[in-house]
Amino acid sequence: MIYGERFSEETFAQVSMKKKPNSLGKKYPQFIYQNYSYKISKNNLEIFFKFKIEPDIYFSPKLVIRNIEKSKISFIKKERLIKIFGKNLFEKKELSPIMLELIGEKKFKPFECVGTKKETLIAFYLCLKLTENSSPLVYGERFSVQVQELPFLLEYFQKRILPKYPNIEQETKKMMNSWNNQHNLPKEFEKILKFMLSYNYMLEDFRTKEILILGLGREGMDTLEFLRKLFPQKQIGLADRLKINELNPEIKKKIKSDKKVRLYLGKNYLKSLKNYDIIIKTPGIPFKKLLKSDFNSKKIASQTEIFFENCPGKIIGITGTKGKSTVSSLIYKVLKNSGMKAHLIGNIGKPALSSLLRAKKNDVFVYELSSHQLVKLKKSPHIAIFLNILPDHLDYYQNFKEYLKAKENITRYQTKNDYLIFNSDDKILRKIASKSKAKKIPFGFKKGLKIIKENKIPLKERFNVLNIIPAIIIGKLFNIPSLKIAKAIKNFKPLEHRLEFVGKYRGIKFYDDSAATIPEATISAIEILGKNIQTIILGGSDKKLRFEELAKIILESKIKTVILFPTTGLKIWKAILLQAKNRPNFQRKLRQTQHFFVDNMEEVVHLAYQNTEKEKICLLSCASASFGIFKDYKERGNLFKKYVRKFSVNKK
Repeated sequence: MIYGERFSEETFAQVSMKKKPNSLGKKYPQFIYQNYSYKISKNNLEIFFKFKIEPDIYFSPKLVIRNIEKSKISFIKKERLIKIFGKNLFEKKELSPIMLELIGEKKFKPFECVGTKKETLIAFYLCLKLTENSSPLVYGERFSVQVQELPFLLEYFQKRILPKYPNIEQETKKMMNSWNNQHNLPKEFEKILKFMLSYNYMLEDFRTKEILILGLGREGMDTLEFLRKLFPQKQIGLADRLKINELNPEIKKKIKSDKKVRLYLGKNYLKSLKNYDIIIKTPGIPFKKLLKSDFNSKKIASQTEIFFENCPGKIIGITGTKGKSTVSSLIYKVLKNSGMKAHLIGNIGKPALSSLLRAKKNDVFVYELSSHQLVKLKKSPHIAIFLNILPDHLDYYQNFKEYLKAKENITRYQTKNDYLIFNSDDKILRKIASKSKAKKIPFGFKKGLKIIKENKIPLKERFNVLNIIPAIIIGKLFNIPSLKIAKAIKNFKPLEHRLEFVGKYRGIKFYDDSAATIPEATISAIEILGKNIQTIILGGSDKKLRFEELAKIILESKIKTVILFPTTGLKIWKAILLQAKNRPNFQRKLRQTQHFFVDNMEEVVHLAYQNTEKEKICLLSCASASFGIFKDYKERGNLFKKYVRKFSVNKK
């Protein structure tokens, strides 16, 4: 049967029989195994076995494991082993030669059915870890006990053998999260074993540690749900700068329904960090803010780190200052439409950990990675795609160099068996690629046009070239036929808020480019839409970016109306005034340009209708983040579209 080192006393096996023969063990030494069934309900597992003894006599044991935490399935208890063998075998010094033979330290390995040398080595390592972390867990709580000295063989293994295998932790994680199909187990029994063994070793350290989730947004709540599935009874800390009544109603409801959480909310939420062993930080909280707190930065973990360390499938990571979401979505469509088990996760898709518990070896995860998710990462994806790099998030990082360092983690830890797909038109990316150990696949605009033509890919807009090429390259890497790649791209629906044509209302063409949160993205939009832009909406929260080049482009354009949101709206207008200074042609243009400072979308759209001529374009492309007035760029874009339609008399 299966025994758990950390089960409560409620774990038990009970036996029932249709008939009770006398002296069962003596009279019926051979049972004929017939079948079994099992049932899983909540955290309980029931296994029903059936053995035939005589035509009308059956032996039917039933194993019931209650309040099971799957991650706590472990070894047979030490006390039971001693009862079976008469003594603790780890204390027998004379067995050390056999131990060395079993783990491959001797020339020959004895014949036995334990497993390979590597498997036996890992088994000893797990025994050592289990003994070292011998504080018992009851329903996820930790109790203090006096740690006993290691038995002789484990101490010998720790001091003499373990130093020879510096990567044993990684090898153990890899083995404990894999499944070998070369066996003769019945399929149904295989299901039970997979259930029992799933995440036996994954997040082993989390089992005995005090954990705090820092940040209660979309990703933070996904982390709580993930940990709760692994550790149903564990006390988990939750910290956020918002007070309970300021949280999203749905989040507030989930928190209140969980009786095993400790809350640290409001102004002093960071003071809780020092009381926890592991802090799982959400991307939106800058590290520089945490440095002011009394804590050890080594305790910080993230969803991305947990996913990368434990995912059994392939990861395609996509990063860049612009275009991540579109490229990620395109790649996902190409893979999905070809019949592959593809999943879209990260910023654009589901939070990563919601997919981890169901992840399989054949799954492919398309992971959109921001700099915030890459920072402090110690593992890179199997396939990394680096689109571009421009100054951004300088309110989050100390400088551009620190931002770049975070981005570079997407390829920093790749090996010769991995792939780096990068935009070779970008000088900085060429330099980063030169240091990467991965197989390099460069792409650029001119080469991209050629590839698109060769593969008969429909191209609606030239500016989409650099978005389409990575999807084609991925399709080729996964041996997807060109026709299937072309079909997926042709049927791809552009994402919202990315140069999205809202419609033509009262003769005016409206475009929603709310996802443009840096000046370079807005400059690109102006260049694409050209001289027909008459009204532009700019400004938002300050990311410490520079607007000189954007100001110059506006003064060189046909734009006549500039509508500005705080706080960067003022900075942008000052940059325009500065560019016009001592330049007669710009001064003439400035006199022809009107500007408005506005703090709500309703007024913005009223002004747009009043000051934009028919057949001209009104463009929402703010060159700034949305926080402050709006929840995010999606809300900003949706409100723009709402009021554009609301205030239109008719649609032409």
